[in-house]
Amino acid sequence: PQWSLVGSPENLALRETMAHGEDLENVRMARNNFVLWNLHFSLNGSTGIWRDSGADSCLWDGVRCDLAGRVADLDLEDKDFSGELPRTLYMLQHLRSLSLKGNQDLGATEGLPTFMIHMPLLHSINVCGTGYTNRGINAIR
Repeated sequence: PQWSLVGSPENLALRETMAHGEDLENVRMARNNFVLWNLHFSLNGSTGIWRDSGADSCLWDGVRCDLAGRVADLDLEDKDFSGELPRTLYMLQHLRSLSLKGNQDLGATEGLPTFMIHMPLLHSINVCGTGYTNRGINAIR
């Protein structure tokens, strides 16, 4: 079989990240951008919530960073996302809180990913109004 990554979330995320290449000050900024764009495209994000937001993802809507510029809090409430959380979210090792509230088509087929138990700083996950509400919560406790 012939494999193609042309339209994959990872490829689209890489393309978006590279579009800001000269404005990315360091590897951390590039990683943040890639992970967030991959999250967006993996969750069928067609709303373009971060379109034209610039290279510094710490200034993007719903993204809060710590003083070192690491993504610490993600507020993705009511963004009409659907699908499942991608594994690349694990790369945000300093993530403390994640709100997915109100994305009713999110997590409809699987529980919360088990990799989240290996994110030691993640202490708050809001899944009210998502498919995760009824499945997989115990997997990360």
